[in-house]
Amino acid sequence: LINKPPDAGKKTSRHPLHQDLYFFPFRPADRIVCAWTAMEHTYRENGCLAVLPGTHKGKMEQHVYPKWEIITCHFADSSCHYIECEDFQEQMTNEYRDMYRKQTGRQDGTIQDLWKLRSRIVQGKRINL
Repeated sequence: LINKPPDAGKKTSRHPLHQDLYFFPFRPADRIVCAWTAMEHTYRENGCLAVLPGTHKGKMEQHVYPKWEIITCHFADSSCHYIECEDFQEQMTNEYRDMYRKQTGRQDGTIQDLWKLRSRIVQGKRINL
């Protein structure tokens, strides 16, 4: 869950355009699910979801987020694998390493170590809706 507060008309809380895949240190992309759910009524004036068709086929761009408090939750298929992010996601790599150090007190962890530390198995019965 990433908190994206509505904009009150001052354009101070708008969430910048981004590619969600940038923040996932695992692949393949077709085994990852990302969803958006509004917690309040949304409309153009307060910052509703925007999608630029076809951008998922382009190159990965550098991203910077505002300094907001966030809670993140990522889901991936069991056939996914971790990737090295240092080359194109340096900022996120550094943030993940800082999280790992804070949680474990260790200096030598990798992004994979952090995600494995944070991961949980989702279990349940397969049903038809």
